[in-house]
Amino acid sequence: MMQNQLIPTEELEMLISEMNERLDALEVQVSNIAERERSGFVNEKMQQIENVQNQINQLNDNINRQRSVKTKQPAIIIHPKYSV
Repeated sequence: MMQNQLIPTEELEMLISEMNERLDALEVQVSNIAERERSGFVNEKMQQIENVQNQINQLNDNINRQRSVKTKQPAIIIHPKYSV
């Protein structure tokens, strides 16, 4: 361990420069990781939205089928005895 040792200014400046470069590289890595996570989050939410839209479409199809069954005229069955 270094105790009471003076480090020359030039060396300190060089260390600070290296640390700043490392910090910049880490910031880029963190930014890339955050972007991938956001992208994954957005993709997951888009998939959920698509699933809900599909469910809504299926429900609408079911409702339309039920409406068409209700609005169709019931068949009139004529007993053979009364047919012409």
